[in-house]
Order: sequence, then structure tokens, then C-alpha cells
Amino acid sequence: MIKFYQYPNCTTCKKAAKFLQDYGVSFEPIDIVQHTPTKNEFKEILEATDIDINKLFNTHGAKYRELGLKDKMNDLTDDEKLDLLSTNG
Repeated sequence: MIKFYQYPNCTTCKKAAKFLQDYGVSFEPIDIVQHTPTKNEFKEILEATDIDINKLFNTHGAKYRELGLKDKMNDLTDDEKLDLLSTNG
């Protein structure tokens, strides 16, 4: 079974969950706001998936805009990005 971190009201998350269900993939839905992964959990996710850390950021989210991350992402280290992700999924 895989862990499926999601925003429950996100339409993209709902589509992804439906895709997993349609293909019989067993998953545990986890509300990322209520249960934000720790820094180490994010590290494990990155190592297991080989995904670019920047893909984990909600670039349309209010917090992303509020922190001005669009202009800062290239200057942040991966460690700093992990700190941001683990404090606000």
C-alpha cells in the first residue's frame, strides 16, 4: 500500500485518487494539511521517487505566493526547501 498525500478538496488530487482506484492500486489517503510529512519523510519520498524537489511545491498556493517563492526557489538549498515543505505541506 502506498501513502497518498493530498489536499482533500483539490480536484487534481481527486483525479489522481480515482486513477489509483480505477487501476486497483491500494493506497492510504493522507490529508497533507492535517498530517504534513516531516523533513525526513520528504527526504524518503524524494529518494524513493527520484522526483525533482521543486515539483512538491504548490505553485498556485497562497503560501507560495505569500513567501515569494517563485523568485527565491533557485537560491534555496534542498535542505531549505525541505524545511519549508515540512512546516507547510
